[in-house]
Amino acid sequence: MIDAADRFRVSSLKMEAEACFVKGTDSTIENVMELLLYAESKNLALLKEAAMDYIVENKAEVIEKLSFADTVPGTLMRDLLVATVRGERNVGGADVNIDSQYNSLRISELRQMAHEKYLNVDGSREMLIAALKSVQEAGVGLEEGSEELDEEPEEE
Repeated sequence: MIDAADRFRVSSLKMEAEACFVKGTDSTIENVMELLLYAESKNLALLKEAAMDYIVENKAEVIEKLSFADTVPGTLMRDLLVATVRGERNVGGADVNIDSQYNSLRISELRQMAHEKYLNVDGSREMLIAALKSVQEAGVGLEEGSEELDEEPEEE
């Protein structure tokens, strides 16, 4: 279902199928790399986050039993570090800058924030953060029914 929705660019179906897949699939040492690489290949941010969380929660066993040589694309290392920080984050009264405010959030939280601002919610962590940051830095909110940020305004 995910492959078909991705092929025909039906974002809402793809994200719904991804959510069902994540809920119905248990990550294990045997399948976590396969899930991670599949998530990366299809731009499945929620599945990638779930696999990263499993790796962080089971880091000793993962280090002992898995080889990452020639397997992990460079973008996954950043996501793995984000998952580690998220797992260890200390929610204190410290000042929060725009980057750290978004970087430690879960994909579902980023998607919810983007949805509330009428932005495209199908995309990687980096795409969601970039869209949210541009809205926050501009200091404007989008009204219901207005154009998304990634669309060019029509010239008159």
